[in-house]
Amino acid sequence: MHIVENFLSTDEYKQFTSLVANCTEKEVGEAHYNDDNAIQGFDNSAYIITTPEFQQWWLDILKSKKYIKDTVTPKDIVSLYILETKPPYHANWHRDSLPEEELDLGSIILYFGENLNVHDGGLFLAKENENDIHGQWVLPTDNVCTINPKDVMHLVTKYENKDIVRKIVIMFLKQKDFT
Repeated sequence: MHIVENFLSTDEYKQFTSLVANCTEKEVGEAHYNDDNAIQGFDNSAYIITTPEFQQWWLDILKSKKYIKDTVTPKDIVSLYILETKPPYHANWHRDSLPEEELDLGSIILYFGENLNVHDGGLFLAKENENDIHGQWVLPTDNVCTINPKDVMHLVTKYENKDIVRKIVIMFLKQKDFT
């Protein structure tokens, strides 16, 4: 897993905020993924559908930074949306791949908006294998990106501060589409 601070340049970030502002359609219905109720707080979350313009821009950014293959097109995206989670929210240890569908996924998450305080919760913790006793953690911080091409085990620590909205862009791709 790669963790990249200041993922977007100043100009890219301006483009990003402009494109995000145009993504206003909220997804209706059940969440597409919640393996064994790994994620708690879906009912407190807003899923904002990305526009085709945003999708192409995001792929171009990821290609230019060499995280995904140049051949990836919007048709290869398994899922790409903006997620705004509000407390109470947390995720138990899980992987994103869907073995029953023989779908090996990787993910890319870009945090944006307010920086969270480490004492507020909402941290992303990851480890390579289920039985590992050490790993990595990420404090949701504006313009920090996690690139998870191999689908490591991960969780989100619980947060309950009602003043917090955790904002991310999250994309799932097949593992074969990463560099």
